[in-house]
Amino acid sequence: SDEELVEALQNPIGTAPIKEMAKGKKQVVILFDDLTRPAPTWKILPFVLDELHEAGITDDRIRFVTAYANHVAMSREDFVKKLGEDIVRRYLIFNHNTYEFLEDLGKTSRGTPVLINREVMSCDLKIAIGGLIPHLGAGFGGGAKMVRPGVAGIVSVDYNHRIIGKRGGDRSEMRFSHGEIDDNELRQDLEEAAGMVGLDMKIDLLVNNR
Repeated sequence: SDEELVEALQNPIGTAPIKEMAKGKKQVVILFDDLTRPAPTWKILPFVLDELHEAGITDDRIRFVTAYANHVAMSREDFVKKLGEDIVRRYLIFNHNTYEFLEDLGKTSRGTPVLINREVMSCDLKIAIGGLIPHLGAGFGGGAKMVRPGVAGIVSVDYNHRIIGKRGGDRSEMRFSHGEIDDNELRQDLEEAAGMVGLDMKIDLLVNNR
């Protein structure tokens, strides 16, 4: 329910609420996943924006960036389905490009290059909204995956998926299966990269069969 969404946002796990984190911030980016994921982002977004507005963040200081990694770019119609018509009309929305407009943050301890969308890195408050579903390789989707591969360069995505995630490189199976989290090096590598980027909050929407 709307009341439960508000309650969750005001009492996040392990961090301060958005309206507290946003105080004194200049620019805000909201990352969102694409239509291959079932997260009803449009449903929670108004409450996220309310929190930002309460902290004094005006609409012109908020932008949205797609976190679809190397999936196909989204159209305006896709944006409306994911975010709602009002959001698409009011805010700047950018498609991520895995080949250009990237900032080099160095490498993780496992050697993965961390090349991240420059628009994302220009913001001092980074929020991601996405779905939490089983994932072959990372164990579960959502979480740090919204940063990398979400808004990462193709070189970063390839190294993490192929060198760390697979047995024997290109032509073999993934090392980690659905739901595997403990000792999952692919997942640990993703989380390390998210820490380098400075993701402030991840809102994971757990969707059931209804």
